Amino acid sequence: MMRKGLTLIELLVALAIAALIGGTLLGLLMGTIRGRAFSESATIENQIIRGVLEMLYSDLRTSFQTEKGLNFVGEKTRLSFLKMGKNGLERVEYEFKDGKMLRNGTLLVEDKEFTISFRFIKGKSYLDSWEKVGDKPDGVEVEIKYKGNSCKRLILTY
Repeated sequence: MMRKGLTLIELLVALAIAALIGGTLLGLLMGTIRGRAFSESATIENQIIRGVLEMLYSDLRTSFQTEKGLNFVGEKTRLSFLKMGKNGLERVEYEFKDGKMLRNGTLLVEDKEFTISFRFIKGKSYLDSWEKVGDKPDGVEVEIKYKGNSCKRLILTY
């Protein structure tokens, strides 16, 4: 005798296999979505760090020191110096306070997870602050921490 259709057990087995395949595909899809979101977030964070470092590098490489006067002043979270600009000497000031990174009063980054600190190098010595009349450091060590990423760079000022 020939039967038509499926038995209940055959139907349940087919349903279980379909559910297993669907669950696996859903898991793969969710993992891909999470991975992409993490990757995009990390890319944005790295772009912010790189942008701040490039701006600091550009400004510090063109810093200028006159023989007289206090032209370069630095603390752990603040820099102020003269640089050669399009129209001659101009003052550049970087300040980090309360999660805000400012350059000449213009907001660069605002995030409580962003921190930046400076140390100053003269010869073989690392100093936490710089305030010497008629002199500037040989370099500035910049350390940026942002959402789990950390970057430390030495920028020479000559």
